[in-house]
Amino acid sequence: MSRENLVHTGSGMELVRRLVAEKLRAILQYVEKLQERGWSRSRARDYYDLWRVLGAYKEQVDLSDFASFLREKCAIRNVTFQVPDDFFDETMLAYIEKTWNQWLGPLVPGLPSRP
Repeated sequence: MSRENLVHTGSGMELVRRLVAEKLRAILQYVEKLQERGWSRSRARDYYDLWRVLGAYKEQVDLSDFASFLREKCAIRNVTFQVPDDFFDETMLAYIEKTWNQWLGPLVPGLPSRP
């Protein structure tokens, strides 16, 4: 893999947009794995990261046409979504709540007690 594939170029806010898309794609990908296998690595950190990043930069990030951008990112990994609820699968959220403190407690001082 070339260095060009590893390093993203663009403005800071474009990098934030890409980060948000990658986190959402990862969540969808692991929802599929959870449904297939009955278990998956906790995605608590992805939900936490999204909460922090969007809380800090939502006003500065260009989210126009974001759904198309996200679909392109998802297509690379053969992952799809139809509606926003696809990112909040009940089984995945239950697992996130169960593993919230275990995965994030050691990393985040002052972690909110619930996702």
